[in-house]
Amino acid sequence: MRVITPDFHAIMDYIMAILLVTSPFTLDYYNAGPETMLPVCLGLLALFITPMTEFRFAVIRVIPLRWHMIYDFIAGLFLMLSPWIFDFYRHVYMPHVIFGLLQIIASLVTSISKEDEYEAMKKIV
Repeated sequence: MRVITPDFHAIMDYIMAILLVTSPFTLDYYNAGPETMLPVCLGLLALFITPMTEFRFAVIRVIPLRWHMIYDFIAGLFLMLSPWIFDFYRHVYMPHVIFGLLQIIASLVTSISKEDEYEAMKKIV
């Protein structure tokens, strides 16, 4: 069931990106390791990708919405599993799991109409 509009998803992306970038510092798990670098880098990447996605208020519309959702799903899964992949789960894991799960859910429940997808592909090709 797809219940989130693309406009709402775009707003959520910006909020999530800011939370990802600031979480190591506000939740006090900052150090120079992957537990800090992963959310910061993924948050900065989201701040770079979101304005270029086929959202209504995008700056440059070059990334189709479906591709953005695929990225969100993969990035969320990676973030969710990163404490065990990079072996820092003894130090911190809950923010990574929660943010990753939220990103996966948002990617799965955002509405993507066929018309929007067709228009996005026309602009790219």
